[in-house]
Amino acid sequence: MVMRLAGEARGSTQARRRTTIAVLTTCISAAAAFPTNSALHLSNRIVQSGKPQSSRASDDPDHCQGKLQDHITGNLKSCGPSPTSPQAFEWAVCNSTHLTVAYFGDERCSGQPLFSQRMPVGKCWMHAYGARGLPVRAHCNATGYDLSTYSLAPPKPTNMSCIINQTKGGNSLSITLQASANATLVKQVSFEVLSKESRAFLSSTAPLTSSGIAEAVVASLEANDGLASAEGLRMGARSHGLSDEEGNPAYWSELTEELVNCTLLHEQVEAANEGGDIAEVALSDAESAQSPPSRWIELYRVVSGGKFNDFLDQHNAADLLGSVDWLVVPMPGGPPITRYCVEVLDVTLDGIITAEPDGRSRNSSFANFASCNEGECECMHQVDRSIARLPRKQMEDMCGNRPAHDWLNNTCVCSAKSDWQSSKYVGRTPVPYPYYYYSKALMTAPLEIPQGYPHPWAPDPRGYWYSFPAAARCRPGQALGEGNCTWRREDASALVYLDQVNASGLNHTFSTFNDTYGDEVSTFPTSVGLQNAAILERSFESLPLRLPSCGPARKSSQPTRSSSSSKSAASEKTRSTIEENNKKKNPGKMMETITEGKIHENDPSLARQPPEAEGAQGQEIIIL
Repeated sequence: MVMRLAGEARGSTQARRRTTIAVLTTCISAAAAFPTNSALHLSNRIVQSGKPQSSRASDDPDHCQGKLQDHITGNLKSCGPSPTSPQAFEWAVCNSTHLTVAYFGDERCSGQPLFSQRMPVGKCWMHAYGARGLPVRAHCNATGYDLSTYSLAPPKPTNMSCIINQTKGGNSLSITLQASANATLVKQVSFEVLSKESRAFLSSTAPLTSSGIAEAVVASLEANDGLASAEGLRMGARSHGLSDEEGNPAYWSELTEELVNCTLLHEQVEAANEGGDIAEVALSDAESAQSPPSRWIELYRVVSGGKFNDFLDQHNAADLLGSVDWLVVPMPGGPPITRYCVEVLDVTLDGIITAEPDGRSRNSSFANFASCNEGECECMHQVDRSIARLPRKQMEDMCGNRPAHDWLNNTCVCSAKSDWQSSKYVGRTPVPYPYYYYSKALMTAPLEIPQGYPHPWAPDPRGYWYSFPAAARCRPGQALGEGNCTWRREDASALVYLDQVNASGLNHTFSTFNDTYGDEVSTFPTSVGLQNAAILERSFESLPLRLPSCGPARKSSQPTRSSSSSKSAASEKTRSTIEENNKKKNPGKMMETITEGKIHENDPSLARQPPEAEGAQGQEIIIL
């Protein structure tokens, strides 16, 4: 994050971001609005730490032998507009081995650069910031440089079909999606079901068989308007290459130019989980009675710079309340927001310090949160730590008196044990409310922690951010707990778009001020976070066809950490908390005091020390 920003983290979106090294447009927007630089946001932009976990293929000359996708040129040793980022100015230098480009916010390139990056000359490089996974080759001469990117995308699918059936005895629908592809070049297919407005709202992946066929069946879909919801839908598809890098957008083809109409069959079929609640997800083929204990999480992630979901490998995502920090400040465009269901192996890890704001070492079902960006995950960035309200002394010990080791000035270094745990298991950290973010102070190196840190927070409600190591994702057909497989996502996911959510009345109330010590702080109150979380949830509920809630159907007598009803427990909690909050106090008054740079000192719900026990699990369902 220092991305959540989503974007590769969540961040701002350009109408057409150059696929080469278009870092600065995102970065400058992030600097201008605190949600963009917030953890989930920023972390997706963080690229390297002392020991980054990377899913990217090693630099391979063959990657730069494919189709040339983009080519740009720039000047050396002169300040001028960046050819990759219109909002920035750059100064570039080059020698026989490396090209270094520094980006500035003013036309004189004065002072400290906002960001910089260094890349090898004449070599195929897979780690260029903002290239969205594409391989880059740089060349220099006496006065300028040029950058070339190359396509890794496989051929698009063909022979597509989309069939919709009504479930017998109920109002739910099922969709069968099928396509062909070259099995020597393609590993899986992502089917995209488009609404009447030609926007994908339902996505499902399927592996390609040796005969070159991919088929996905999405069952238990709840229709908003009966069979009329299924009329006028179309389907396209994307291919993924042979790489295991599911989260790397460079290995996905564009959507097929030709879209097929979805055929509605009035013949009714058996429900996928007959005898159970049709609003629940049926057990997948990989599950069995011998499955190990696990928990389900409902997650959200925004895609910056892309038109479709970009999955979870080496990415950060958030639960409902943890995902709204980037909704507060208006952003241009309408990037997709994807809702995923993820099953996580239930484990007990020791020595975890990002589980609670107190930072105490404890046992946890999650690893330490890792900040992920551009296909690499690293030791949690100091900005992400501050949003989680982790202890000042701990931040000084882990991040202070150290040089920056990436382009976002991350100075934090984790232990080898922590890095190993975060590379094998899903990581997590809380997002306490009210939300606070230091807009500038924590982005400099060496690190200087603001004197006013940390600001007060309430133990409840809170959101969570998660990190997903690619090496631990279950491959198709692999059972949870088998080999290195510690998490898996459901094949089907749902999408809404930020401009649609915006039109539903998002609350953009936030405040930026200098605190008592002169440090710039941005904040929004709990009431705004709860309100926007409810709006985001309603946006998914209003889709023509809705996916069931996360988790398998099961009897109510089974132990759960949260309700398994068709409405997620966290969603119900969000609604009840909003109602309770409105009864107890006036949200407008809360905003007033924050605007003045203060907070309710007498509010008993706020505390600097949260309880030791692990916090509420949000949208989690424990399966024993």
